[in-house]
Amino acid sequence: MITTASVTSWWARVQGYVLGALCAAALCLPIAYLVGRDHGREIGRAEQAEAERKARALTEQSRGAAALEREGDIATVARGQGKRDNAINATTDSDQKPSAASNALNCERMRSAGRDVSQLPACGGRAPAVQAGAQP
Repeated sequence: MITTASVTSWWARVQGYVLGALCAAALCLPIAYLVGRDHGREIGRAEQAEAERKARALTEQSRGAAALEREGDIATVARGQGKRDNAINATTDSDQKPSAASNALNCERMRSAGRDVSQLPACGGRAPAVQAGAQP
């Protein structure tokens, strides 16, 4: 049977332990919170550093791919210019005028290349104005 005297004597024996445990918990909980918060910040910093590393790697990979594409484009342009130069050198100068179809094709090529052909008479533009000299 439990009596008031037995409960009181039991409480007197364990009171120090209970108060010690409560004080220890009161001290440990804020410390654990602060340590956990610091670990969380470190994890965030590590994730940010990993994201930056991946972004740098992707940027470098893209730069390498772009450089390869540029080299291929430069080689294609050089081949095209060589073919064009060879075709020009293979032609013979004669008194024959180019055909209207040839002129139209060349004008269209210049337009698609972004050239202004509005001043070229062969492309339907106006001829350059002749300045009038001083008249007596």
